[in-house]
Amino acid sequence: MINTMKIETKAFLSVGILLGLSFTANMTMLYYSITSNDGLVEDNYYSKGLNYQKEIDRSKLQEKLGWTALLNYTDNTYTVIARNINNAPLEHANISLNFFRPSKSGFDQDIFLKEVNPGIYQANVDLKLKGNWNV
Repeated sequence: MINTMKIETKAFLSVGILLGLSFTANMTMLYYSITSNDGLVEDNYYSKGLNYQKEIDRSKLQEKLGWTALLNYTDNTYTVIARNINNAPLEHANISLNFFRPSKSGFDQDIFLKEVNPGIYQANVDLKLKGNWNV
C-alpha cells in the first residue's frame, strides 16, 4: 500500500506540473499576441475600404483602354514600360509603385516614377530591409 501511494502522488504531481507548464505557455503566447504588432492589420481600414471601389473602377478603366505595363528591375532601378491599346508609348502618365512587406509594416514606400523616354518610366529605389517585398 505504501508503494501505491507513492505512484499516485507522482502521477498527481506530474499532471499538476504538466497543467502548470501548459497554462504558463498559453499565457505567454496570449501576452505576445496582444502586445506585438505584426503589421497585418490596417490602421485606417475604414477609409481604405471606401476607396476600394475606386481601385476596382481604375483597374476596369485601364483594361477598357487597353493599357499595358511591364515592370523591370535592375540594380535598384525599377523601370515601367507603358503602352496604349495601339502599342504606342503611353506618355505623360503618373505612375507610382507601392513597396510593402506583409510581415513588417513601417517600411512601406510609395515611389513615383519619372518619364525618361516616351512610355518609359524609371526610379531608383533603396529598400531599407533585405528580403522579399511586394510591389
